[in-house]
This record gives sequence, structure tokens and C-alpha cells, in this order.
Amino acid sequence: MRTPLLIGLAAALTAGQSVPPRKDIPAIAKSATGAIVSIVMSDKDGRPLAQGSGFLVSKDGRVVTNYHVIQHGSSAVIKLPDGAFFVVDGVLAADKSRDIAVVKAHGNNFRTVSLGDSDRLQVGEEVVAIGNPLSLESTVSNGILSGIRSVEKEGGKLLQITAPISPGSSGGPLFNMAGEVVGITTLYIKGGENLNFAIPINDLKPMLQTSFSKLANFPDKAQADNTTASKGATARVIGIEHTIITLPGYTVKDYVACMKSAEDVPDFEGKKAVVEELKKNCKKLDEINKGIPTGYYPPRKQPGYMVTFETATARYVVSTVGSCKEVLENGQCGGENVPDVVVGQSYIFYRSCIGETDMCLDDPPVKEGAVPEVKLIGHLESVVEKKRAE
Repeated sequence: MRTPLLIGLAAALTAGQSVPPRKDIPAIAKSATGAIVSIVMSDKDGRPLAQGSGFLVSKDGRVVTNYHVIQHGSSAVIKLPDGAFFVVDGVLAADKSRDIAVVKAHGNNFRTVSLGDSDRLQVGEEVVAIGNPLSLESTVSNGILSGIRSVEKEGGKLLQITAPISPGSSGGPLFNMAGEVVGITTLYIKGGENLNFAIPINDLKPMLQTSFSKLANFPDKAQADNTTASKGATARVIGIEHTIITLPGYTVKDYVACMKSAEDVPDFEGKKAVVEELKKNCKKLDEINKGIPTGYYPPRKQPGYMVTFETATARYVVSTVGSCKEVLENGQCGGENVPDVVVGQSYIFYRSCIGETDMCLDDPPVKEGAVPEVKLIGHLESVVEKKRAE
């Protein structure tokens, strides 16, 4: 029989370690609205290179993400689900070995998430991941904590989860059912079925306790697949998803600007033939664009494909419209566009065949002096070092 004193002590102990009330998934997603962001990294000229996820932990703009999200590029912006953009001032703290980074967004009065205690997690409990896989903002998925693994090469423990994550999810929050962030989604195992991993949130907390007196620059851009057309990397297509994509904005070029772009093509074997073909296209475009005012046309949405391919060093996600399988006499497409590449097939990858954010895969081999038959032209959505996916 328990004495009144023991009952009182037990009650006090319980009160001191109160458990937050359980929430359902819609409540967790709703409370996190506005605090989960997309992080878009850009090169020195402001052209987008990669995109990942992050979450705000302070009203003054501290954003948590993965180190590998910010590793490529020299500047960044965060994008909220409502479309608002905020410049990232710099890096507050980073731990490459644990793949964690804290950056500072320019602004105040941001919405934030609450941090939980990852040491209290138990295998089998439910978790919820929210992020921006393949640029699909605020995607919610759920699962269970299926294991807590000690991984020496990752510098500590990883939370193994069944909640699905994909390229673009990196840096997003993993919630417990109280709506507290208990992990940072970071990687998945290629070929595994629901073998996804997150970094325990307690690994982050010491970095937030640091007094930040100075902002650091972004890490130097890694030279993932810094290849030329004469030394093209081998790329293997590992996934194609039919979805609604956002095509980037574009400027209608006049004839002079188009010709200059053709001349600016990087040197490679067969450049002369390619430049001649581009100049022919400039003349055709000049005829088409007569009467169209030169100016900027904003991004637009339309049906397309997300193509995922990988090289020896990195994995890329590219949005592309595809090509028309049947062209009618009036020039219109007689059916739905189809992907330009096939899952499982290998191609030659040209990192900068058109622009810094445009990708090309060519059907190999390409003979010297010949104009390559382009099998995929698309806009780079994200790039992740392959070691993060193995």
C-alpha cells in the first residue's frame, strides 16, 4: 500500500516531467505552417543551384538545415509557403561531420517550431516529417521510429524512420506526436524500402546556445561533376515522376543576345558544329519573336516530369517538360508529352550544356564534330552529394 507521502512524491515527480499533450497529424501540420521553409542556394551570379528544406527556431530568423544543403553555392534565400522570400545573411554555425547548419535569414517576427528531447524517443513511436521533396512545398508524411543507430562515419547516432523522404526533404523537421521537432531529416538509403534517417535534435541544441557575434560565409562550392563535354560523366536515370512542375521565368532574347549566347558556349570537342546549329535556331527564333516585346516572363506551372539521375559523385533532380510524341500538321502536339529519357538507362551528362542551372543528358556515344542528340533538357531543382544517399 502506498503512503500519502509516497503518493505526493510521485505526483510531484510526474508534474516535473509532464508529457505534452498528443496531437493529430493535421494539428501538427497546421501549427508548423509558416515555420518550415525552402532554402534555395545560388551561385555568385545569383543563379539557383540547389534547393533543400529548413525550419525556423527563432523569431529573429535562425534557420536549421543540413550542412550539405548549404555546401554548394555562395548565396541563399529562404522561401515561405506563402511565396515570401528572405535573403540569408550568412551562416551562424555549422557541423559538417553531423551535417547540421544554422543560417540567419534577414528579418524578424518569423513563426517558429518547438524543439523536443530526442533522448526520450522510443523505437516504435509515431513521427511526422514535413519538408519540400522535389520542390513540393510543405509535404507531410508519417511513419514510425524504426531504430536508433550508432553510425561511426556519420559522427554519432541517426534516427531510422519509415516516414518517406526524397531529394529536397533534406534539412526538414521530424516531429513527435506532441508537435515537437525531435530530428532533422537528412538521408535515405538507395535501394532500401523506407530506410530513411534523421539527425537527433539534441545534437543541434549546443549550436543554438552559442553566442553568435559574427556571421560566416557559405562553404566554398563543391565541384560536383565539374566536367566538360569532352570528358562527360556517365549518368544513370533512376527515377521519373509525372507531376506538375514550375518552369523558370525567361527573357525573350533579341537576335543579338541570342547570337552572343551561342558564342558563349564553353569550349569542347564539336563546339563549332553546335554553335552553328544554335545560330540557325537564333534566326528561326528571330522570325518567331517578331512582334513579341522583349521582356521577362514569370515562372509558370504545367504538366511535366521530375527526372532523377545520378553520377559517380552526385544525385540530381531535374524538372523537364519532355517532348511531344506526335506532332500534328499545324505544329501542335497531338497527345501528351513523354519523358525524353528511360529509367535504368545510362547517358552522358553535360553539366553546363546550356546554362548554369540547365542540365543535359545526351544519348551516347557522341561522335567528334557531331551535334549531340539531346535526350533531356531540364532545369536543375536540386543536387545532393551522393555520399548522403548511400
